[in-house]
Amino acid sequence: MSLLKNLPKSFLVRIILTNGDHAHIRTYFGIKDETSIEDRLKSFSKVKLIEYIDNVGGSLKSNAEAGIELFPLKSAPTLYIINVTSNINYSSIQQISNTLADRGRSEALFFENDRVIRCVYLRRELSRISLSPTVYELVIGYEKRIETTEWDPESSDYGETKLVYSLENALLWFSEEKKRYAIAACSDFSAVAPIIKYLSSKFQIDASLPDLTEDMLFNIAEGGQIKNATFSNALGHRDNLIDACTITIYDEDLSNRQIYQEMRGQENREQRAGFYSSHPDLLRAGIGITRRYGRVWTPAHLNRDELLKLSLGIVSKLDRQLEIASRDHLKDFIVYYSNSPVIIGSTSLVGQARSVFDSIIYYVISAGRSNQKRVRVPDDILKDLIIYRDKLKLGTSIMYECENCGTRNIKCSNCNKNIDVSVENNEIVFKCPDCNFELDAEAHICECGNHCPVFDPISQILFYPQVELLESIDKYISNLHPSVENPKLFVIVGHEVRILNTRTNDRARRVSLEELSFWRTRAHLHTYNPLSQNRLIRILGRLREKCPINNYHPNGQECERCLQSLPTTRQLEEGNVCLLRAFGIPIDIDFDGIHHGHEVADIVYTDQINGRNVRIGIHAKSKANSYPRNGLGRSENKIKGLYAQLYYTLYQISHGQQQFDILGISIPNRISADVLNSMESILLRFGVSFIAIDRDCWVKIIGLVKEKLQFNN
Repeated sequence: MSLLKNLPKSFLVRIILTNGDHAHIRTYFGIKDETSIEDRLKSFSKVKLIEYIDNVGGSLKSNAEAGIELFPLKSAPTLYIINVTSNINYSSIQQISNTLADRGRSEALFFENDRVIRCVYLRRELSRISLSPTVYELVIGYEKRIETTEWDPESSDYGETKLVYSLENALLWFSEEKKRYAIAACSDFSAVAPIIKYLSSKFQIDASLPDLTEDMLFNIAEGGQIKNATFSNALGHRDNLIDACTITIYDEDLSNRQIYQEMRGQENREQRAGFYSSHPDLLRAGIGITRRYGRVWTPAHLNRDELLKLSLGIVSKLDRQLEIASRDHLKDFIVYYSNSPVIIGSTSLVGQARSVFDSIIYYVISAGRSNQKRVRVPDDILKDLIIYRDKLKLGTSIMYECENCGTRNIKCSNCNKNIDVSVENNEIVFKCPDCNFELDAEAHICECGNHCPVFDPISQILFYPQVELLESIDKYISNLHPSVENPKLFVIVGHEVRILNTRTNDRARRVSLEELSFWRTRAHLHTYNPLSQNRLIRILGRLREKCPINNYHPNGQECERCLQSLPTTRQLEEGNVCLLRAFGIPIDIDFDGIHHGHEVADIVYTDQINGRNVRIGIHAKSKANSYPRNGLGRSENKIKGLYAQLYYTLYQISHGQQQFDILGISIPNRISADVLNSMESILLRFGVSFIAIDRDCWVKIIGLVKEKLQFNN
């Protein structure tokens, strides 16, 4: 059968009546004089009507074939609203489409054999189909799998399943005026995801289907008369009269029916779909709207112009609604984009983890808009953050404050490992991940011996975003339309999302110790090459963040006595000097292992770089007893602690409590490039420079310390 089969019967009847000889029509179809020709033609099948057109030929057939371009699809399609998250360059698309259309199926994107859609390819290059507004069209073909079973008992193939593929078309429309939207007219839902993947693969157009909110549904349907509506229990509640989770109601005058009005009035129910007649964007039939995946459908086999008018009307209404939602209804705005793909690192988020990501977006943007730059997170979201933190690349630390040691991780009183947090039986639990020992919060003792009770452990949970999460948030927010402000950096402390006020600093970069003035002019670190590195490494292995006095719990007075004179070489070699004291010796500055109330880092001093004063804060850790091939990674407890301390300091800087130009870390181990790069990225994003003092740097420092002590002695 010819392509006339794509034309709706009503169109074929109209063509025959307009172009055919009525006497011949009556004779051919056996229509009596007293019978209406139009009514009788409508009773015949499309096959019979097409046979007549082919039989007559001439102008009748040519006029009928001219209609093929008006009805490029075989049946009434569903319109799918598509979010376009990449910038569209129509000249580039034109060039690509010319090549793809010429090559046809040879450039198809193929899928697995068990998929309903075998492949997708371009059937016609990009063309402009409307001038006001300018609209471009791509005609995409897809091969749909169809399985049939032979049920004729006389057939030799009786009972066997036969597999065939049907070639179908879908239309994609892009409006030059509304570049962040596209409309797909497609008769098969199973083809939509493959088509979106094809756009990404061949045209580098990132796209996704939205989820409409209830307000968006009502806005698109505005002007139509509702005939049926589907409601669901948004909060999972059931009322006394209707105990079904989902219910569909129908009536010719539905808007005036009591049950519809009651459903609309119930807070726990939401309308998920509806069918509306007399819609202002349609001359005939009606439209159905489904919130899930932004689908709009009509039972009428509309021509291209009618479909295009409906599509442009939808996009125009939706664009206005999104403008309002982005400003006044942020949750609705984020729901609309909830199907957009999110990849953090190498992990694609799906299911509940994807929903938790949306929650982070909502609370981060909300906090950025608040005057206090913070918002409260409810218990259920807090638990989700704990459960899905690994997939989300959220680091966690359980912190406390000690007047001697500053901000520290809470450690297990049994094995001295960092206490972790988890959710068990829907309760937040604090325990050691190694020995399973539960935290006795009120009896908590600091490493220095101070009693530091933690009366509210939940308020001490610090969630800090790793760079992969920050980059994913950057990409996600930049693709939202209309645009919203991205706060760039945040932490979550207990039940609060807190925004870190970043600053513009073109000078921020990674700094080496050798660039700092004191380390050049006093220590001459840039020219120093120690001879006996192995011996220095052994000495370094004995030094810790605090010296061995009182079982590594020195107090302020003991540190003061230590600073009265330089230690001996023997004290250094035996490990009776702390790392912080050793750090200051080559540059003639006294550092000790005790925090002094206002200090937010272990090493705080002012130096110079290129003649400019810089205030430096460095967080220090003792040597870790692990030696990964590529250096300490993010899973190492001491590295986790350093991340937490850096974020804590950034928060204090952002709220005017501290001022630093350079922040850094110190640990006498090799540190992985991944850790160093991610820490640098976070600090540069904030607007401060980064310095890292690792094992190789510490070997040089200890060599300088030893030489100075030998000379002094």
